[in-house]
Amino acid sequence: MKAIYLKPDVNGIVREKFLRVEIEERVRASKLNKYVPGNSVAHKVTNGDPEEYANYFISLMKKSSKLNANFITTTQSYSSTGNLQEVQRLGLFSINPFTCPNVNIRELFDPKVNVREGIRLYEELILREGNLPDVIGVVSI
Repeated sequence: MKAIYLKPDVNGIVREKFLRVEIEERVRASKLNKYVPGNSVAHKVTNGDPEEYANYFISLMKKSSKLNANFITTTQSYSSTGNLQEVQRLGLFSINPFTCPNVNIRELFDPKVNVREGIRLYEELILREGNLPDVIGVVSI
């Protein structure tokens, strides 16, 4: 797919139909393709098809960034040692930049890079946990 279609509009919003195509292509080339998680019925990923994962990931993006590629927020959480930490969340998947050490922070605002890294991180999480994270809250990836 041409990268021009994944460019956000003047408000930073990426069109869902072009995002869906990019996600499906990425999932098709990942270990998630045909992988059926333990809680698949709850999230409608019953066959592990790329189209089902695209629906799931888009619902996550709508919840976390409202499909805004320019999304940025700072969250606070406590570390395992009890220290308060502030962490930035960037782009469509609301990615923590520290989870992508080989990617420049500015690049995470590029929808293509954000989708690539988001699916990579969720692939690791889903395969490790055996379940899809709930869409109710924002997952810390």
